[in-house]
Amino acid sequence: MAPDIMSGMVDEIEAPEVIRVSQMTTEAFAEFGVDEFAYIKPVKVQGNWAFGIFGADGKALGVAPNQHTALAAIREHAMQPQTLH
Repeated sequence: MAPDIMSGMVDEIEAPEVIRVSQMTTEAFAEFGVDEFAYIKPVKVQGNWAFGIFGADGKALGVAPNQHTALAAIREHAMQPQTLH
């Protein structure tokens, strides 16, 4: 039998909590990821194009002059940028 080469090299971690979205209340679903995720989309501000930053719940969080700055702002606030499809 070959020795376990990973023995002592890997910390045990807890399995992540399984979230059953189909069993969530409407209110719980609306709050899901609110503090963790944000998205950007083009918006017009005083006639000029910019990038709006929105929380997972759709609430406007801010505006940036370009996509790069908007994504950096999301990351700076410990959130993960998400794409919309």
